[in-house]
Amino acid sequence: MEFKVIETIKPVINVPQGVKVINTIYYPYMVYHIKVIIRRALGKPASLQGFVVVDLARALVLLADSFPDTFTIKVPANLIIPERISEEKAVNLAKKKMVYVAMRKFKIMLPPKVEIVKCKKVYKQFWLIELNNKKYIIDSLTGESEEIEWGA
Repeated sequence: MEFKVIETIKPVINVPQGVKVINTIYYPYMVYHIKVIIRRALGKPASLQGFVVVDLARALVLLADSFPDTFTIKVPANLIIPERISEEKAVNLAKKKMVYVAMRKFKIMLPPKVEIVKCKKVYKQFWLIELNNKKYIIDSLTGESEEIEWGA
């Protein structure tokens, strides 16, 4: 069995007591701290910083409050959801999102300068559990769960 060492976001919730965890699935994201510098024709440049998360499996782009706390773990490679977009595309999506945010906040006449301050690939855990003879998937950050159909 092949293993991979990954940075995993620290869960915010715990698995409920007495619940059987069948497996843990790891979902890939890129997290960026981005700085946008808005040049002005007159006066000093303005800047805006923010955190952007790119879902590497679905190419969704979201704003975040900060970099997540993570820990390093060695996991079976078959429990990692495959990435469907490259890190190059992810960085372009993240930059585009922060430029959009800057454009909504400032009048931009000249193309802004976009800097990646920090970036990191992280994985979010989802627990596959069994409860009352039903199977569910639970998000380790939000606690949201959904019943799933899984094999016979």
